[in-house]
Order: sequence, then structure tokens, then C-alpha cells
Amino acid sequence: MNLIHVSVNHPRPIVHRADLLQPWEWLRLGYRDFRRAAADALLYGVAFVLMGLWLTFYLADAPVVAITLATLFLLAGPFLAIGLFDLARQMESFDGRGKARLMHSLTAWRANF
Repeated sequence: MNLIHVSVNHPRPIVHRADLLQPWEWLRLGYRDFRRAAADALLYGVAFVLMGLWLTFYLADAPVVAITLATLFLLAGPFLAIGLFDLARQMESFDGRGKARLMHSLTAWRANF
């Protein structure tokens, strides 16, 4: 469901229009994936929220440390996202005939170190 597609015949990307109702379809599919691996997805979500809350409240009196850790938070975010992407990839690969494995998603970054 790519909105941008690069064709060999066209030097520039072709942008396809999305229907106004298309975001609802994306949300439906996202909710379906969430139901398939709810505990795994919630673990990642809780990790993001706790890091943000910790930066906000615990380090409010130490701005230098907060800025440094906020930078680390921004760098750690993509590594956490790798796990979420791996969960989605696992769900696509077995097409509903199996279960996504949390430990595999936690170590997904090793495959492309």
C-alpha cells in the first residue's frame, strides 16, 4: 500500500492519492496487529512512556542531565522501533498461522548489526 512508487519509466516518483477513508483502514489493520501481539506491543509502549515520564519528572531539577538523556532517548527510540518493526514482519510472514516471538523482536537489531 505504498503511496510513493518509483517507476523505471519515470525519473520522478509517482504520488498516488489516498482515499479519505483510507486512514480508517490503516487503523483497523493496526488494531488487528495489536490484538495479535498485544502484550509485546504494550511492553514497547510502556518502555517509551516510562522513559519519557522519567525524563520529565525525575530530572526536572537537573536540566543538563535531562538534555543529555533526552538525546539518548532520541537515539534509543529507533532501536525500540526495530523491535516493533520485527513484530510486524513476523506477523506478516506467518499470515496468522503462528505467534510473534517477543525475544526475537528484542534481539532483531543483531540481524543487521
